[in-house]
Amino acid sequence: MASSGDDDDLKLAMALSMQQSPSLPHTNKAVIDLTSDDEGEDDDEDLKRAIALSLQDNTKPTTTTGPSSARKPPQPAISSAMAGLTPQAVKPVAATANSTSTTFVLDRKAMEADRLKRLEERKRKRTPSPDRPSKQMPKAQAPSAPKDPASYRSQPDVVLEYARGAIKRTFATKFARTDDITIDELLQASIVKIAVISSFQWDAEWISRKLSHIKVKQHWVMNARDAETQARWRREMEASGIPNLRIHFPPMNSAVGNAHGKYMLLVSDKKMRIVVSTANMEPVYWGEALNEWQPAVLENSVFVIDLPRRADGAMGSVKELTQFGKELVHFLEAQQLDPLIVKGVLKFDFSETAHLAFVHSM
Repeated sequence: MASSGDDDDLKLAMALSMQQSPSLPHTNKAVIDLTSDDEGEDDDEDLKRAIALSLQDNTKPTTTTGPSSARKPPQPAISSAMAGLTPQAVKPVAATANSTSTTFVLDRKAMEADRLKRLEERKRKRTPSPDRPSKQMPKAQAPSAPKDPASYRSQPDVVLEYARGAIKRTFATKFARTDDITIDELLQASIVKIAVISSFQWDAEWISRKLSHIKVKQHWVMNARDAETQARWRREMEASGIPNLRIHFPPMNSAVGNAHGKYMLLVSDKKMRIVVSTANMEPVYWGEALNEWQPAVLENSVFVIDLPRRADGAMGSVKELTQFGKELVHFLEAQQLDPLIVKGVLKFDFSETAHLAFVHSM
């Protein structure tokens, strides 16, 4: 490290040299690139070697063309590696009084400050690496989904899962589900308000767990030919204290031995679901097992269709119905169901049943 006295002597020599050399020819010189991030202990040696080479080059005369009167004092050349340095980092100095060229003494402190500044700027502009943890990556805004015109449709169009009708197998425990349906999926207990259910055999406790008698008004169409059996069923239902439940026994003459119809009318705010099945109202017919290890032992079929309410909200007439609708109403009337049930059916749109037929027997 040079002493303060040496610095004063150097400054005095520089001042005298500048006074004695007002015009100095242009020379080529070696420049040290300090833009690299690497640091080493031999930086000072490289600096001294570069200055020495520069001084050797300065002894070579520079040839010029044209009249001397037209020549201008050449300007020192600064390489691109030094272009980013501040004026304080590069100082033009005459090395000796007899020098015929200009050299550059590099201010290490100022150049180091400039290098650190450039490094800091590059770090701020650096883009995140793909390997960067996701928590540190900037969150990209999800593109807004275009509005679907279907979302502006009426509610019936949204809730009609089986608008054109479908045939399904009943669910079977321990077997793969392939185009089947469970009793719970059919009933849709969360939205149904009125349920008309007809069956030949019943498990009243099981179906009562499927549909709440508090929330759903239920009409059960049951099989009982003689008056004594019908009376017993009514007494048992009244003794159970089940609310919102009415049981009905279709009329049977001498030619009709059993009421064997199996169907459902499931009414909600926006639709009526019509179900025609081959399954009685017992768990074994719907693929449910009594224990965890036993698989299902029966398989049945289900036809299901969802009909929306009429757009005008009014009750239509039988004449306006499709053939499917007319035969359904005829069957319900023949079973002597409550007239309010028949009137309720007429509040729904049967237009999507034109390709279907309702086949029944009395």
